[in-house]
Amino acid sequence: AMASLKKAVLASGADLGVIFDTDVDRAAIMDKNGESLNRNPLIAVISSIILEEKPGTTIVTDSTTSGHLQTFIEAKGGKQHRFKRGYRNVINEALRLNANGTPSEIAIEVSGHAALKENYFLDDGAYLIAKILMTYATLRKNGQDLPDLIADLKE
Repeated sequence: AMASLKKAVLASGADLGVIFDTDVDRAAIMDKNGESLNRNPLIAVISSIILEEKPGTTIVTDSTTSGHLQTFIEAKGGKQHRFKRGYRNVINEALRLNANGTPSEIAIEVSGHAALKENYFLDDGAYLIAKILMTYATLRKNGQDLPDLIADLKE
């Protein structure tokens, strides 16, 4: 699927490509150069956006994320809370943290499953992408692009 998206983005000269799974609860992005923003980079993009809005919040991820992602999130002023795999697991953990007084605005897996507190922790790929696109519009207006948000992320 990502190879098809890359081909379409490059062939059409698109600024951005977006792909969803069949029930639209997972998503990924392709930049204009055909570089995929999924897995750790997708988590970094949305973490960067959320930490601008809610400084210091906890980002709940599945356990398979990289150590570089944790470094990135901490450098942005957030906290990463790794939890066992499974989108229900990370969502339930974010709900538990919030109930116990630890602010958590998002639960996300490297698979692209994401659930935001502002959207009632529904696993909704379209909501995730809409949130990213709102920031993307501002970035483009200022002569920037999505990869600029995660320039400090090491892979």
